[in-house]
Amino acid sequence: RMVTSPVRKLEVAAKQIENHEFAVELDDVGYRDEIKDLASSFTEMARQLKSLYEGLEAKVDLRTAQIKE
Repeated sequence: RMVTSPVRKLEVAAKQIENHEFAVELDDVGYRDEIKDLASSFTEMARQLKSLYEGLEAKVDLRTAQIKE
């Protein structure tokens, strides 16, 4: 059970990202060592995906506006 809870939190966070909900924070999964490191990496990945996704949306909006001109 000690491993199941943090892994479950990672699963829920993965589903959030799948639904473009990038505000995922997993810094406190209640476990140490490898799972905590994995959770930190996962949180950083979510932050980077959010940034990339927002940047892409901005580029699409800009290009769409240029085409309409």
